[in-house]
Amino acid sequence: MKKLALAVIGFILLYCAYWFIASRQIESRFSEKLAAQTGYDISHAPIKISGFPLAFNSKLGPFSITARAPKSASATAQNLSLSGKAYMPLSWVARHHGPASLSIPMGDSLWSYDTQTETAIIDAGVSALGGLSRLNVTASAIAVTPTSERALPVRSIEKLLYDFRLKGKNAAYTFDAKALAFDPDALGQYGRAFGNQIEQAKGTMAVSDYGLANAHYTSEDFTLTWGPAQFGGGFDLTASAAGHSGVIDLIVADEAALLQTLVDGGIIGAFEAMGASLVISGMPKDERGRHLKLTVIDSRVSLGPVPLGKLPF
Repeated sequence: MKKLALAVIGFILLYCAYWFIASRQIESRFSEKLAAQTGYDISHAPIKISGFPLAFNSKLGPFSITARAPKSASATAQNLSLSGKAYMPLSWVARHHGPASLSIPMGDSLWSYDTQTETAIIDAGVSALGGLSRLNVTASAIAVTPTSERALPVRSIEKLLYDFRLKGKNAAYTFDAKALAFDPDALGQYGRAFGNQIEQAKGTMAVSDYGLANAHYTSEDFTLTWGPAQFGGGFDLTASAAGHSGVIDLIVADEAALLQTLVDGGIIGAFEAMGASLVISGMPKDERGRHLKLTVIDSRVSLGPVPLGKLPF
């Protein structure tokens, strides 16, 4: 019994020594270590670790992280705090509110945004070999201002659940966004037809050649509720300097309502709608709706011989 008590006391003392030594190392070398692991340049406010005995906690804002390669990801946040489990040093959770900026590589361009967030929880993992291996974001009440020419023209998001996994040049995304408000002018004819708010966008996406100009995007599971239309399906698209090309497999709950919306929005004429209706009538249908195969060439979409406008990205 005495030996057991001594062993427990010895373990506690060793753990306490580990925690205090590790916390001092984090305070003095956090940005150096993180930069070495991820390949990013890091800057932050002075670190003061708390959370003994089970966690390492600190405020970091103002905080910035920038990849060293050109046209790579970067982020800044004014009010950021970090929490890591003392027994899981490769896993960290960040909490943020207030202003931030974000740049995301998409093909050969950057999607850049300024944001104002009510609350955001960011759970990130670093691989043992270095580099970001996963990123999970839960956020609400996000106000968005695009700051780059080709960024998706989002203005606000009511709620966002986002998960990103990276292994080599292959990335996997899972997302669920609610009440996405867009700039209707930036969406062009589609914004005029369907409105400037998507009620929900949900699905998964895989990207090969991630971060390259010819990145390949595939999905077999997405749903979209946009104005009067409800969509589902998947896509297989490859990026290029001219836009995206490939196919979109679209499941439409009510094809008649969709065609009427396209006519009302001036995207297609009444005669084209009649031709599209004939093409659609020959396509398969199940309990989810009609399955349409859309062709995309340089971001221009067509259904058989009927042009349907241009993708807004």
